[in-house]
Amino acid sequence: MTRREIREQTFRALFQYEFYDNEEDTDLKQQQMSLFLDSDIDFTGDESERDEIQEKVAAIAARIADIDARINDAADSWSTARMNKVDLALLRLATYELTEEKLEPGIAINEAVELAKLYGTDDSGRFVNGVLGQIVRQQP
Repeated sequence: MTRREIREQTFRALFQYEFYDNEEDTDLKQQQMSLFLDSDIDFTGDESERDEIQEKVAAIAARIADIDARINDAADSWSTARMNKVDLALLRLATYELTEEKLEPGIAINEAVELAKLYGTDDSGRFVNGVLGQIVRQQP
């Protein structure tokens, strides 16, 4: 799988993860994510790529409060509670890539915007671009 395909699968797993709101039962969320990846007919990766996706989703989930705080600070007049799940999953993924993985901002933003155009609403690309641009500007 290419880096882009892995990123897309990670986004899809994060999106799926959002539908299990029991924050106290992270094991259940992890099991559901594993089931999603096992049954996803579009997943063409091998076991190491599946593990990479699961590890990245788990790392994002472990830092979700910090990631959401950054998104909330950057999103003018919006909160993560009001965002649609596609935009939120993409913002969480890209924010993690920017802040934890130190991915080049142009790459992280471009990839998130492309996925937003593919999976989100007509306004998702602009919204994701704007919020991520603000996150980059706010970074030390």
